[in-house]
Amino acid sequence: MKILGLITVYAAFLASAVWFKPRAFVVISASMEPAVSKGSLVLTLPFGKYEVGDIVAFEHIRESVVTHRIIAAKNLAQGYLYSTKGDANNYEDAAPVSDKKVIGKVIASIPFAGNILGNPWAFILLVYFPLGFSLGVQVRAVPRCL
Repeated sequence: MKILGLITVYAAFLASAVWFKPRAFVVISASMEPAVSKGSLVLTLPFGKYEVGDIVAFEHIRESVVTHRIIAAKNLAQGYLYSTKGDANNYEDAAPVSDKKVIGKVIASIPFAGNILGNPWAFILLVYFPLGFSLGVQVRAVPRCL
């Protein structure tokens, strides 16, 4: 019965990932402090439209991703064009961002998690090891249930 519950939770998690398309990014600069600290892990979800004040992740030059706040929005015939700025920066970003380049709105920021998860050994220790252990315990319980 526990395995069925575990499979159901896992399936719901996968379905939500497919349906909502969440993405996670590690913040590598201090440009958004104090709202988002360097080394944080930010979770984003795509929305149809973004508002002034939203913190968004967007595609920048050379396939990099930037996480900044929207400070102005223009509604054009082709879609929206956003002006963005890091909270700690003195000036807004040089180029406006097309709504087609916006990956999603930041819905959560986990301080220091990016530093930990960016390290492969820490990721194995904190994610894979506990997950493998819990699955192993569940699998060992199967023969007793039969």
